[in-house]
Amino acid sequence: MDDAFEQELERRLLLLESPDGGGMILPDLPWRDVVAAIVGIVATITVMLWWGY
Repeated sequence: MDDAFEQELERRLLLLESPDGGGMILPDLPWRDVVAAIVGIVATITVMLWWGY
């Protein structure tokens, strides 16, 4: 593999594995997105159940 890729991969793994790494690499998912996903899943299940009967 490419040396730059290997170095970046190693850096990210160290960030994930270090106990004092300082937090998450990505921010938490916004509540709006969580609610939108739940509404979408419920709507899909409802339509599939309605269509199945």
